[in-house]
Amino acid sequence: MGASCDWSREHFTLDPKLTEATQAAFIKLFNDDLIYKGDRIINWCPRCASAISDLEVDHREQAAKLWYLKYPVKDSSEFITVATTRPETMLGDSAVAVNPADKRYQKLVGQTVILPLLDREIPIIADRRVDLEFGTGAVKVTPAHDHLDWEIGQEYKLPTISVINEKTLITENGGPYVGLKGKEARLKIIEDLQKLNLLAKEEDYQQALARCQRCNTVIEPLISKQWFVKMKPLAEKAQRSKTFPSHRFDGNRLGYSFLLGGPDDNDEFILSQRKAIFPGLLARLSFRSARKENEQIKRYRA
Repeated sequence: MGASCDWSREHFTLDPKLTEATQAAFIKLFNDDLIYKGDRIINWCPRCASAISDLEVDHREQAAKLWYLKYPVKDSSEFITVATTRPETMLGDSAVAVNPADKRYQKLVGQTVILPLLDREIPIIADRRVDLEFGTGAVKVTPAHDHLDWEIGQEYKLPTISVINEKTLITENGGPYVGLKGKEARLKIIEDLQKLNLLAKEEDYQQALARCQRCNTVIEPLISKQWFVKMKPLAEKAQRSKTFPSHRFDGNRLGYSFLLGGPDDNDEFILSQRKAIFPGLLARLSFRSARKENEQIKRYRA
């Protein structure tokens, strides 16, 4: 209270001096082999037309629908039913996953199902990350449009099939639904599944929907070529350490929250969490430096 700002030191994000500092930091990180460019799943805001970091995503609960889709098991009269809030993403499914502890589906693991509407064969896999309590306990796996599915897809080497583009339109991988907006495709897919008697039911559901913190637009998880920071080398000291000042890490926006403390503070759990290191998205790279990134790196390497 009572503090005043020194407006003589005011700067805009893209001021030349700040852009120069951004470029210098970027080039140093690149030369230190701490950043790389690659294809990974990111948070995409269709309105901002930009990749959004996890810290800029808010999760807000809202009323939604949960649809139960029947996938025919190949060479069988059986079906495996999956629950989803986004039927339109089924066009990019690469697998159906069940929990290995779920006895209901153990005999189906290793078999294949026929993806409805597109008649593509996809495997039934077992993964411990599948929530036994969600829906039927069997879930569709769409690596290109869900963060957890991306991780599962990488582990099981599943195809990554992008069916929604940056304008939220169905891509050519969506077969007869190409060019439709995501929500339009959803309605058409539900209608087509009903005609084939492959929609088991729908029910009301409370969903924590990811929204852009800047404009409140619903986030679309997409595969995109972006610059990422290698977090593992930066986290190695923390992984080796068993004692450091106690503090709380609040990861509610990412769906988890836990304490980081000394050796007596839930030590085994803390150490296991430190091993879960993922690349960090460089979402704040200035446009001016981003345009020149390749030229600058080549020049500094020469």
